[in-house]
Amino acid sequence: MCGNVHSMKWSKGFKRLFIYSEDPYVENAEGSFLGRTIFHYSNETKNSTLEVFPMRIEDEGEYSCEITFFNAHEGCAMVQYVNLTIQAIPSYPQLSFEDGSRVQNATTVGPFDEAEVLILNCESSGGKPVAQVTWYNGTHPIAGAWGRIKEKRTGVVSYAGVLCSLWISNVLFVVCEVRMCVCVCV
Repeated sequence: MCGNVHSMKWSKGFKRLFIYSEDPYVENAEGSFLGRTIFHYSNETKNSTLEVFPMRIEDEGEYSCEITFFNAHEGCAMVQYVNLTIQAIPSYPQLSFEDGSRVQNATTVGPFDEAEVLILNCESSGGKPVAQVTWYNGTHPIAGAWGRIKEKRTGVVSYAGVLCSLWISNVLFVVCEVRMCVCVCV
């Protein structure tokens, strides 16, 4: 046994985020953890848990927990590391015309003149990993739809556009789908 714990310090990089001490008693969240933590410690088992909620994408990274004992000896693990990976659900798709004006979900647009070109955009943000955005005509993917991932001040955005040449014979029922792919390699 390593003896009684004097203090525990949780950090991300060089920024301290949480400190606990028994003597004098201190239990304090700092920085981005302020108001988002619950700490549990058992003096009998020496187990501790730091709960952080709600999780944020920017919480991802490597954390260290530095433990200081009153009477430590050489075999005591003083610093432990953990790498935290965050997954986040993307935002609901936002539809817009080429000029940027919004299209409400389940909206019928038109009428359009024959041979007119309609450009619709669909974007989703906040997903981690980045969401895949796909256009469908009914249940079939639309050939020629384009997509890209772009950085915005608010984060990464998945973006897809579709260009439809409108003819009397091709009344369209277009759907934009946002899909998050989580891949596990074994």
